[in-house]
Amino acid sequence: MSEKARLCTIIMPYYNTDPAVFSRCMQSFQSLPPEALLLIIDDGSDAAHAAFSDAFARENVRILHQKNGGVSAARNTGLQQAEGKYILFADSDDCIKDGFVQNLCRQADAYRAEVLIADITIMPDGCTDTTGYPKETVLPGRELAAKNPRLFAGFDLCYSVRMCFDRTFLQKNRLRFREDMTISEDMVFNMQALALSQRAVAIGESYYEYWLDTPDSATRAPYKPGYFDSLEKQYEACRAFVGENEALRRQLAAFYMDFAFYELVRNEKAGECLGYERYRALCESPMFRESILLLGKDHPCENQKAQLLYRLRHARQYRLPYVAAIK
Repeated sequence: MSEKARLCTIIMPYYNTDPAVFSRCMQSFQSLPPEALLLIIDDGSDAAHAAFSDAFARENVRILHQKNGGVSAARNTGLQQAEGKYILFADSDDCIKDGFVQNLCRQADAYRAEVLIADITIMPDGCTDTTGYPKETVLPGRELAAKNPRLFAGFDLCYSVRMCFDRTFLQKNRLRFREDMTISEDMVFNMQALALSQRAVAIGESYYEYWLDTPDSATRAPYKPGYFDSLEKQYEACRAFVGENEALRRQLAAFYMDFAFYELVRNEKAGECLGYERYRALCESPMFRESILLLGKDHPCENQKAQLLYRLRHARQYRLPYVAAIK
């Protein structure tokens, strides 16, 4: 099929995915329409896994092999090689539902959307994770985000697999995934796309199954190298995105103190790298210090030391030397 006739490209990073899991994933792509291209970017898998992925190649399933550079590098290669009007994303341990391509692209056409946001289905439970955006309302991306009361707490900026992007829009704005981040790189990409979009829309339908039964995936591993650095970069991008919108600033601060702080402490402990100096650096980083100062008495303590102690207790890490860490 010519590039001109192509409707969309689905970009899928692949790295040593369990063969049974990848087979389940590819089974869901059996009914992929001919006008869609599935572009699988093998990001430096070992020989056996690379050969296993090659077995799935067909007319509209293309396998590209590259040296290992991380998931962002794989997605960026996909963006460079993509064809058609729209860009969709998938992960090699998930599944798509019937109508994934047809329905998302059809609705993106109907709304003339640069960015379309859908629900996803969490598996194996089968529950729907719906976003807090107003549905079926076309707005500039920043305005759509500002109307979401759970933008950060609901992880509604995450998961590029729930998004459909106009390829010309991405090309015009030179949008790429950050290759210096190991976690939350898709959140930053989605946020940058929303910030630049004049036509963004959310729909209340799910065509994607996000599977949680692969414990060795990057997001579910007990220890994530580079998590602290990625969180700092994520915070900088989030802070730039919310600007001076007070409601979104408070949402962001609450997210970093209620979720990110706890996850970071747990991650550092899992990596056995939470010594005193490391702990002090975490506490003094802008993402937590600024969040504490903004929330102040309302959430729920009166000063930085008390606020941090509250968070440590919430994280069940209150035996750490918290008092000396914040002056």
